[in-house]
Amino acid sequence: MIVEIDRLGTNGEGIFIVPEGEQKGKICFVDFALPGELVDVEIVKSKSNFCVAKLNKIIKYSENREIPICPFFAHCGGCDIQHMKKNFQIDFKKNKVIKTLSKYLNNLDNIKFIRLNDLYYRNKMVFPFCNKNGQACLGMYCKNSHEFVDINYCYLTSENINKILKLSKDFFSKNKFDAFDEKLNKGILKYLVVKEYNNQFLVSIVCTKLINVKDFYKILNSEFSEIGLSLIISNSNDEILTGEYIHLYGLKQLSIEEFGINYNVNILGFLQINNAIKIELYNNVLNEISYNDVVIDAYSGAGLLTAIIAKKAKNVFGIEINSSASKSSKELAKINNLKNAKFINSDVKDVLIDYLQTYKSSVLILDPPRSGCDKKLLNKLIETKNISFLPKKIIYISCNLMTLVRDLEILNKYYDLQNVHALDMFPQTKHVECVSFLNLK
Repeated sequence: MIVEIDRLGTNGEGIFIVPEGEQKGKICFVDFALPGELVDVEIVKSKSNFCVAKLNKIIKYSENREIPICPFFAHCGGCDIQHMKKNFQIDFKKNKVIKTLSKYLNNLDNIKFIRLNDLYYRNKMVFPFCNKNGQACLGMYCKNSHEFVDINYCYLTSENINKILKLSKDFFSKNKFDAFDEKLNKGILKYLVVKEYNNQFLVSIVCTKLINVKDFYKILNSEFSEIGLSLIISNSNDEILTGEYIHLYGLKQLSIEEFGINYNVNILGFLQINNAIKIELYNNVLNEISYNDVVIDAYSGAGLLTAIIAKKAKNVFGIEINSSASKSSKELAKINNLKNAKFINSDVKDVLIDYLQTYKSSVLILDPPRSGCDKKLLNKLIETKNISFLPKKIIYISCNLMTLVRDLEILNKYYDLQNVHALDMFPQTKHVECVSFLNLK
């Protein structure tokens, strides 16, 4: 059928109401279509209250449409919105944040959108292996599937990581290595993982058994002086970086200095994907903290943000359930001689209330995983009859708008949402990172 696209969905897909046929009246989603466009579509999936269509042809183009720079766009699942012009991408993301958070923010002008780069920003890439014409090949997956796309260049990452991709493709296509087949549950090579910072590189091959890649390292090392190679022996089909880590050659970790903090990150460690936005994010947090503040950093991970805050605040406490990450945090504090930083290896919901009661009028930083904060913890915090220990300020860092809204619904009892900084951590994709600033009512 031929339809006109009415608006965009939260994932950047076009939306229309089915005008005729069995699905008449249902909302329908179609990838890569823009509002105002007249398009030829075909319904390919139907649910009880919505359906999904495939875009066959664009009859009338939107003025907001961009010709994608990447020839693999719409096939590779790495990007969602490369077909939108830059300003339209920004409007789409900002409007998504406004629509989602408007209930909690009286002045929508207090939503600040920050975008610092468009392409070549990713410092980490994961490329899956696949068997093609009897050879192990590297590429990406299609959107929402494990269907393989044989790419030779990614515009989201650096020239150097693209060079490592090319060297890897050449090496593994010429040598007899078998890629892992999920359907048959057999094979060796699963993923190539590359991480970069300041001309330092870590490369790891996720595979099902020990392999000899000494010649591969020689090729890498001939092009990059500071590079390391490792293996991750994995039997998991769900988690990429799960298994036995084996360092083979060269660098073991990236050495980084930021905000006066020296720290190291290995191939398994967490590093924000977009360096420029990461710096902006941490500056946003630091600007809300004074020299006399006691800060409690819940979900503190490996402790980098906690350590950075220690350079400014009176005292800071980092709470992290993962024992390995908590151990790294303590080593980080020792290396940087941070006397006012303490790290607690515990579940946030078990210890947070105690620390808030001990250090009244503190600043609380919530930086949970995509699943959001523990709901029992927030209810325990808000349902208290004695509000004297509640933090005077909450800084909530979120990569998931839906769980952020769910948690704001609970916090709204005692906290006002003052402003929000929406950070474009992942340009060309549907994702947006938010830093929300809440004050005790």
